[in-house]
Amino acid sequence: MASSLNQTLFLSINQSAGQNPSFDIIIASFAEYAPVFYALVILWLWFSAKNNDEQRHAAFYAGYSAVLGLSINLLITLFYVHPRPFMDHLGIQLIPHPSESSFPSDHTTLMVSMALSLMFSKITRKLGGVLVCLGLVGGLSRVYCGLHYPFDIVGSVFVSLLASFIVYQFRGFLSILNQRIFKHYDALFS
Repeated sequence: MASSLNQTLFLSINQSAGQNPSFDIIIASFAEYAPVFYALVILWLWFSAKNNDEQRHAAFYAGYSAVLGLSINLLITLFYVHPRPFMDHLGIQLIPHPSESSFPSDHTTLMVSMALSLMFSKITRKLGGVLVCLGLVGGLSRVYCGLHYPFDIVGSVFVSLLASFIVYQFRGFLSILNQRIFKHYDALFS
């Protein structure tokens, strides 16, 4: 039942792929390169922080959340393999991709983990909210491009929630680690 719902949702999102080359290029570019934008946002947060430790901590927590989220994804794929739509001979594939497990989406996990983590800090909360929305659009764009099923994106959101919550729970310990990194960075570059 869930599998047929997943395939039906996939086909409803992917059905327009391949019909408008200009739109396909835009969506495929976003699907592929949105994580680069997120990395640039985190770098901007770090370098624009000046002496704002809360902003620097937020940037690091976002990085920790992304690494933890991707690590959880790796563990999931060790125990659960789910074919990608093109492996099931469904839909139109706009972006070449290796035939590997699709659940959960690494791109979506990376983006949403970072964004959710930013929402835990008052100084980056609005930015985090915008990035959560963009991350969900990024996940759906990967469905549109034929790389993921919708439930892969839903799974990524759950992994991202877990990863960002764990990082938030360990922020006391992580802030000590961050302070040591800040101290060495400031000594080198100030």
